[in-house]
Amino acid sequence: MDRRQFLRASVALLATTLLVTPFSRFAVAAATAPIALGAYISGMPDNSLALHQFTTMVGVAPSVVMWYQDCGPIPALMSRA
Repeated sequence: MDRRQFLRASVALLATTLLVTPFSRFAVAAATAPIALGAYISGMPDNSLALHQFTTMVGVAPSVVMWYQDCGPIPALMSRA
């Protein structure tokens, strides 16, 4: 291998390393980052069996169970109307 071939090979190796290294850092970060499972489960919170059935089906329990509900009219605002 002459000097010119050696320099070309060195530049190619350096360029490949510079291009691949940032992406490999992202891949490692993505692979090690924690993931929280969330799902809408019809019937929650009144039906805890639905949560159990979901966990059995998926194999992992959700980290957080949330739901929304209507609190009805707010008395202070209704009296101003």
